[in-house]
Amino acid sequence: MIKQARKVGLALVLLAGACGGDDESGNRVTTGLPANEKLSTLDDSDAQQLCTSLADSFNNMLSDSDRKRISCTVAALPSSISVTASGEIKGDVAGCKQLVSKCMNGESVGTGEPAFEVGEEFIDASSCSDPHASEGLAGCEASVSEFESCASAMLETLSDRFAIIDCASLSDPKQLQNMSSSEDLTLEAQPACEPLSTKCPGIEFGVEG
Repeated sequence: MIKQARKVGLALVLLAGACGGDDESGNRVTTGLPANEKLSTLDDSDAQQLCTSLADSFNNMLSDSDRKRISCTVAALPSSISVTASGEIKGDVAGCKQLVSKCMNGESVGTGEPAFEVGEEFIDASSCSDPHASEGLAGCEASVSEFESCASAMLETLSDRFAIIDCASLSDPKQLQNMSSSEDLTLEAQPACEPLSTKCPGIEFGVEG
């Protein structure tokens, strides 16, 4: 769950360019642990609780229908995007919606492998049962509150990025350009994660796309 590596593995193609928020949509990671408690002082039971709270928040971010809609949109996007002779990117919103509707009804759309798949888990919840869970927090002087703030910011950013995977985004050429690149979601990119990144060198959430 929490490992000594700084980068969070989220190479989600089509998800670049979205802005994080300040929990405007209500996404919040709450552990139920004392806010001022340092992570390095948590026992194994508390560390497991920290992990479970994190996993539940990320893994329940999308409903099954959201996952299916996003997967169908990813499959439909390549066939709904064209580039003019002058290099201008154009999107067919109506055509995209038709393809997504077909996909939602079980029809195959698009060709080739999808840019990415929306898995059932962003964080391996089974890792939260590690009987030595606190070992991964050794030397981490950040507080529970700082951990929650960072995790919430990353959850919000990821949620925002999934929100742009919609046929309506094809009406905005600039958005299209952003969607054509990829970007990792890192602690360094989140201002709310600076205390955690500074006080817990090498920490990662183990989030996978």
